[in-house]
Amino acid sequence: MTTATRPLPPHGTYARANGSPGRRQPCHCEPCTTTRTRRKKAERIDRQRGVPRLIDAAPARARIAELRATTGWDDLAAALGTRPGHLRDIANGTVTHVRRSTHERIMAVQPPATPGLYIDATGTVRRIRALMAAGHAQHTIAALAGSTQYRISLASQGPARVRRMFADKIADTYRELAGTTGTSARARTIAAAAGWPDPLWWEDYGGLDDPKAPETEPQQNQRTEAAYKAGEVRHLASYGLKPDEIAARVGYSTGYVEQLIAREAS
Repeated sequence: MTTATRPLPPHGTYARANGSPGRRQPCHCEPCTTTRTRRKKAERIDRQRGVPRLIDAAPARARIAELRATTGWDDLAAALGTRPGHLRDIANGTVTHVRRSTHERIMAVQPPATPGLYIDATGTVRRIRALMAAGHAQHTIAALAGSTQYRISLASQGPARVRRMFADKIADTYRELAGTTGTSARARTIAAAAGWPDPLWWEDYGGLDDPKAPETEPQQNQRTEAAYKAGEVRHLASYGLKPDEIAARVGYSTGYVEQLIAREAS
């Protein structure tokens, strides 16, 4: 079995110019020499000015944790031009101080999301459960999401994490179905027995993707606000305003406003 050889850093980078003890010798070509000279000069000036080269890694560690919610180690390392192992060492606290330049790169980087990454499943689970509470069968949800009923069933049971691609598909399906009523009595029965709120409930109280948001009746002031907005919808509709105009005024989606108006008319 052969072990893959890690490629050398490009000429002109500090990693190539400075070398790595026990792994590679410093490079003395002109671009590397220039880079090394500039780095040493910058370090000397910082020492004279009293500017520390190494700073507390805590902010960088917090930023990495934030980025890891959407980006894998390899993609994040590629965006920063460093090794995944170095980022993991910062993230787990093995590295307690980082260079100021490293800190600045970590705080500024905006890497693309990694499609196959596992993310928090809160929003995905709640969307599936809400659609079931609205009468949408698992096989209906699966068909629109390009998934299987088995996978939808597993997700409805509350896993801690799901793949981002699956979460995105469920979010798209939710947007399509949340404003409609399904025909599955079994889905409603399962949801009612478990106490799962429907899309109307989430539209009222919000927090669909927030793990800290309650899934039961909130405090009285939140209920009062929801009732006030529902009254505003009825009031504005009585003056002939269109659902999209009402939605813009009260902060609800157009689909939810249409459901409230239809509910009042029935």
